[in-house]
Amino acid sequence: MTCISGGASFSPQPVVCAAGEQYVICVPTSVPALLRVDVGGEAFFCDDNGVRVTHALMQHFTVPMRLLDEAGAYTVSFARAGKREPYHPQHGEERRVRFAFRPVPGTRPVRVALLSDVHGRGEEAVLAARFFDGAPDLLILGGDISSSSMNERDVMLPFSIAFSLTKGETPVILCRGNHDLRGTLAPRLSELYPTDEGRMYYTVRFAGFDVLVLDCGEDKNDGHSEYGGTAAFHPYRLRQTAFLRALAEDRSLASDGKTHIVLSHIPFPHLDGDKQFAIEADVYREWCACINRFFAPQLALFGHVHHSAVYERGDPYNTFDLHCPIVVGGVPAEKNYTGVFITLRQGGAEICFSDANQKNQGTHTVAF
Repeated sequence: MTCISGGASFSPQPVVCAAGEQYVICVPTSVPALLRVDVGGEAFFCDDNGVRVTHALMQHFTVPMRLLDEAGAYTVSFARAGKREPYHPQHGEERRVRFAFRPVPGTRPVRVALLSDVHGRGEEAVLAARFFDGAPDLLILGGDISSSSMNERDVMLPFSIAFSLTKGETPVILCRGNHDLRGTLAPRLSELYPTDEGRMYYTVRFAGFDVLVLDCGEDKNDGHSEYGGTAAFHPYRLRQTAFLRALAEDRSLASDGKTHIVLSHIPFPHLDGDKQFAIEADVYREWCACINRFFAPQLALFGHVHHSAVYERGDPYNTFDLHCPIVVGGVPAEKNYTGVFITLRQGGAEICFSDANQKNQGTHTVAF
């Protein structure tokens, strides 16, 4: 912990999130602070149209992926922010912390940890993720890390888990789950979570594979009484349909020779047997058709259902025929949690479900 003048203590705990073609370095701020991130000789600020942010739960610094990958390190400079007087505001002494950074490798094997549906079991999720010896090459937080977004503790838990596992030195993908969309702070998630120019759906292109991130929103129709009039996800899903249609016009991704992974909290290729959850069939059918056409997926990763399984293409679970195996995982239990741990190899992947006690709950191999 680094002391800042003024009696308060603050130690930056950055999380490097991949979103689109950039990294969003997310730094939770427990005290008012002036922050700056330096990468490869360039300075990056969290500002609102030129006015530097000081009083916020989170500060974001958007950095081109290539710049940080090549630099292999970044520095966070921070000073306690004083009162924002109209003239000559005074701030604390500036301190700096350097973080090494290791991009996702372009050669195999690549180790990917998927933690979804933690529902507040942060300690158990971190223990489960010790499956790998050291930090995973890519950490995916697949939504519902908390059970709602009622308070600061809820919305900060994903970042606490991410820093515990990565120490700010390896990339993270963070997407929303349906429970994240409920509570007082839910309308502010775009201020806290990484986005691609405000969107929570995008394609991330790493050296050896691409990840298509989609966001289904809630799991029932917008008019359901559970939401009390606060949901408008049907038009949001249609915006993603337009996004996928535009991508489908360019077939280059399908033939780029890389591994293609689909990521979403809710497993949209599956039409649920419970009528209240069996929504948007036409929308999700078109999503799968577009993805098959432009993305040629090899693997799809989902959470939400609180069980662990691998469904090969052709399984009845894959209602809308996404052209790849489907992995679902993230199982919360009493004082335990089971995550998904994927090792990408040449020509396929090994998928292991393992819990906080390092007990193997099943291993599967899929071929690409």
